[in-house]
Amino acid sequence: MKTTLPISAGYRRAIYDALILQVVLTLITMMVLDGGHIAHTTGIAVLAFWSGAAVIIIRRPTAPTQTDLRLIRFGFLPLLIVTFMLSEWIWSWHWIWKIRGL
Repeated sequence: MKTTLPISAGYRRAIYDALILQVVLTLITMMVLDGGHIAHTTGIAVLAFWSGAAVIIIRRPTAPTQTDLRLIRFGFLPLLIVTFMLSEWIWSWHWIWKIRGL
């Protein structure tokens, strides 16, 4: 029985770099005293990132392209920024939901 995943060794460095970046940014966002809003948004971005990374790895497990490696290595930061922008836009509609009783 195999105990290792049948993926390319090229993914290992990209995954390691992504984990380091996410741990650092998650710790920084957890220090913000806003009631957990930023931490929750970061958690959503982490889940979205690893879902996308899993799709990339499943599609090309043995032969990653340079784009695949770059997306896994550095893709979390732009995704985090987009997630913050979307969450602020969605929460800007909160007062309308409150008026309507939703």
